[in-house]
Amino acid sequence: MREDDRKLFDLFWENSKFDEARMPRLQKMIDENDPRDAGRILEYPGAPVPLHMPEDSLQSLFNRRKSGRVFSDAPLTARQLGGLFAAFAEKPSGHRVAPSAGGKFPVHTYAFLLRAQPPFDQALVYHQPDAHALTVVGDCPPWEQLNRVCNAYPEAGQPAAVFVFTGFIEQTGRKYGARAGRFMLQECGHYAQNLALRMAEEGLQGYECGGVLDNEMKRLLGLEGTSGYILLAMLCGK
Repeated sequence: MREDDRKLFDLFWENSKFDEARMPRLQKMIDENDPRDAGRILEYPGAPVPLHMPEDSLQSLFNRRKSGRVFSDAPLTARQLGGLFAAFAEKPSGHRVAPSAGGKFPVHTYAFLLRAQPPFDQALVYHQPDAHALTVVGDCPPWEQLNRVCNAYPEAGQPAAVFVFTGFIEQTGRKYGARAGRFMLQECGHYAQNLALRMAEEGLQGYECGGVLDNEMKRLLGLEGTSGYILLAMLCGK
């Protein structure tokens, strides 16, 4: 990736980075926003033509997917962990379940497992997509600390897990230059939707955290001093 391309993406990232100094301003904007100010459907001349709505298993899964912010004390089972991380795994064909520009796969998945069956309880894990396996890379911090870094909703109970998607843009950037940043974010969106659908299939719920403190999360993951970006965190539990 050319140095000037990387500098431009880093400038965008730095301007949109979240920290405690920027929290009051964002909270003020949220509090003042009119909830009725939602996206508008564009209107064109002519009557809309209704389409058939499928009633298959995939549509049923779409219908079950929803955001939830209150969690029970139930730990994640080994089966549930296998299902959730399958959202990012490699298929028997050698391809991944989510597309990646140029097959570079800049998105990497970690999870803080606050409540899980042994040997992963209270562990920070990294997912190996090719082997569909977890590596324990550290201890999980207490929820009070993780909650502050995630900026979770005040009413949210302690989740069983916090998934964190990180991005290392180098390989994608060497092929696609300045476009690589967009491709990395698109890939992260696929990962997030895959995880949300797996949650629904496993009888779990969760939501995306839009206010993660970037630098603090990098420290918790042990990624300080690396070129990694914190892309998104998602809470998950029963």
